[in-house]
Amino acid sequence: MLTATATGKPLVVTALHATTAYDYEYYRSPLADPAVLVDAVGICVFRAPLLAVPVGGARRGGYMSFDLLTLAMAAKALLDGRPGFPLPASALVSVPRHLPCGRVGRGTPRRRR
Repeated sequence: MLTATATGKPLVVTALHATTAYDYEYYRSPLADPAVLVDAVGICVFRAPLLAVPVGGARRGGYMSFDLLTLAMAAKALLDGRPGFPLPASALVSVPRHLPCGRVGRGTPRRRR
């Protein structure tokens, strides 16, 4: 998916194999069930792939935050329909009114206390 940058050049947001993500090992170690990484995806923005970990086993949800709303929407489009990123929870869940940013969430929403 394409979006514009400040220079006017298109920015490509792509889905890569999970092991290409810079933070793959960081997130793999503390997972209760590392087997969920079979369906994980590296979301590449600005040439830096970061890990999107799917739901499964004891893992009920997660999120990725983005500086730009267009990047969040592009990541959402890449995750929709993939195993472990269920709909409708794989949705744009947080957009502060005063900022053009967003967060892509998936799984069961957390209950507020």
